[in-house]
Amino acid sequence: MKQLKVVAVLLCAALAGFLPARASTVQAVFSGTVTSGFGAGGVCQAGQQCGIFSSIYPGQPYSVTYLFDTNLGTHFPSPEEIVGSDPQSPSLGAIVNIEGQIFNIGGSNFGDLGFGSASGGGRSFGAIAKDVYLPVGRGSAEITQSITNFTNALPTSLSGPFSYSVQPGDFGSGTLRIQDFNIQTNSGWLNDISFIIDSVAYSGEVNPTPVPGAALLFASGIGAWGLIGWRRKRKSVVQLAKATK
Repeated sequence: MKQLKVVAVLLCAALAGFLPARASTVQAVFSGTVTSGFGAGGVCQAGQQCGIFSSIYPGQPYSVTYLFDTNLGTHFPSPEEIVGSDPQSPSLGAIVNIEGQIFNIGGSNFGDLGFGSASGGGRSFGAIAKDVYLPVGRGSAEITQSITNFTNALPTSLSGPFSYSVQPGDFGSGTLRIQDFNIQTNSGWLNDISFIIDSVAYSGEVNPTPVPGAALLFASGIGAWGLIGWRRKRKSVVQLAKATK
């Protein structure tokens, strides 16, 4: 009986491992192309150093991946469905990828994830992450992306994952601004880059339970069950042999 209880625990744990984990972390991914870029040396040109990037110029593909903890921050009710930065920033940061050039922004300073009715009709979806520019400590790095659809083609809420491609008549914009307020060098903008958004994808869960681990646990439960069955069968055979002697 004790062995059966052990197997039951293993099987229940295995089945639980196959169920999707409920996570507060959500992900928003914007992608498109660079429209313009300014760096410490002026307008960015192909093949030239542009602020902290080796090369930024119009037409380059980009993507921005935001992560938010929706258990944090101030929540505003529908239709806005905004997760704000007060009293604690919900942003876990953002990863900016401009044709293979990666820049990471923390989210401890400020973060917003918003979805709701747009002024003039339609619906909007946007995200922002801002933090201290760590190499200097006196600057800031901020990435913003937002899209507005005036035909209500965007979903009505953030209750589930969705992917959306920009439609004619939509309004979308994005910026990456990195500033250095180093008084000694009297420097200012390191980068001021604009983007045009082509698509956005929202995921309601980015931390599912790993299936391999659950499968291994499930297999161990099945194996234990089989072992018990084999031992019982062997015991019956031995008892039968003794009885026939």
